[in-house]
Formats: sequence, C-alpha cells, structure tokens
Amino acid sequence: MEHLSRDTILTGMTDTFEGKMEQYDLDEIGIFEEQGEGDLYYIGYRVKKGDNVYMIHQAYHKSEDGLVIPGQDHWVIESEAGDNGVFGTLDEAFQEISELRH
Repeated sequence: MEHLSRDTILTGMTDTFEGKMEQYDLDEIGIFEEQGEGDLYYIGYRVKKGDNVYMIHQAYHKSEDGLVIPGQDHWVIESEAGDNGVFGTLDEAFQEISELRH
C-alpha cells in the first residue's frame, strides 16, 4: 500500500466539500481527525444535518514520520447520539445521512 501524507488526504477531502454539501443536502461539512490506539489514526468528515452532527471516517495506520496508509476498506458513521453504521463506500455513508429524517 502507498504511504500518503496527511496533508494530501485532507486537501483531497476539502476539495469535495461544496459538491458533497449540495449533493447530500448538508448544513455544514468539515474535517474529522482522531488519534486511535497504537498507530491507528482516523480521518474523515464531520457533517451537520439539521440538529445532528455525524463523523464519517476511515482508519489509517500512521507511521512515525507522519505518513499514513489506509487501514480499512470501509467507512464508519458515528453520531453524538452514539449511533454507528459501517458502509462499503464513502458515497453509501453520505447517502445514509442524506436519507435520515431531521
């Protein structure tokens, strides 16, 4: 697997903000990052739709020099209410949030 810089991943994500907001009728979108246990590092989106906030993320393995490689081939949705879901693609995860009633 290819090692990528965190900045490369984040730039690719931010370039899609406007399109995702329109396509999935979101109120806000931003970056989500969280250090996990060991070398796990979670990168994804923080989105707001209605009164609810969701984190859509994927796990990466982070090396000591700050480069990351994908660690999972699925996307996880977490909400402040504790709801979780696992999806095969990023679009499936966004579609799930888009279809939720708020």
